[in-house]
Amino acid sequence: MKRLLSGVCTLTIIACSVEPMVAQKITDMGMKAGIDLARLDVDNSDVKVGFIGGAFLTYSISDMLSIQPEILFVMKGGKFVEEISLPPPFGVMDTHYDLRLNYLEIPVLIKFNLLMGESFKPSIFAGGYFAIEAGGTAAVEFAGSKAEQSIDPFKYTDCGLIFGAGVDMRLGTVKLTVDVRYDLGLRDAFTVNTTLNDIQKIRQVKTRSASIVIGYSFN
Repeated sequence: MKRLLSGVCTLTIIACSVEPMVAQKITDMGMKAGIDLARLDVDNSDVKVGFIGGAFLTYSISDMLSIQPEILFVMKGGKFVEEISLPPPFGVMDTHYDLRLNYLEIPVLIKFNLLMGESFKPSIFAGGYFAIEAGGTAAVEFAGSKAEQSIDPFKYTDCGLIFGAGVDMRLGTVKLTVDVRYDLGLRDAFTVNTTLNDIQKIRQVKTRSASIVIGYSFN
């Protein structure tokens, strides 16, 4: 019991010592929101306009370099048409796909500041993300028949890469950030189970999106 209490006291002292050091390195903490222009990795995918928003934290490694973890809600998806070859007399017919995908996304970005000014600080960033699907729908139309399937939350996951650039601006006591980013999904979006012809080809579709995001820092 004494050893346990001694260990707890030691960990408490270490935590109290480390916490101020970590807090001094956190330069920004805030919320962000914007517009997400999503599509799928097929040639004829239409763009879907959705919402992106959540919280972020910036941990400074040096004056030029920082790490920025985020937690975001992101709306993705897209529409596309795929030609299906059928036996005569049907020939070639079109299958229409309409996918709406919602994600809880956790990006971790490495941010490089291009200038050192306080009032205007442009930057570039890159990193990766892990995402959990938070629901959505998959609609398929073929030969006049249409089927729509709900996508269960937390059933599918995604991961990918993020590239972008932004600028931090201090306006009096308010600090704003604006960034433009591109998400490159690396995993298949999901599997759709339906009786419509050739629906299983959807397994090879991945997400793509470009976003414009505005953030507000509490620091």
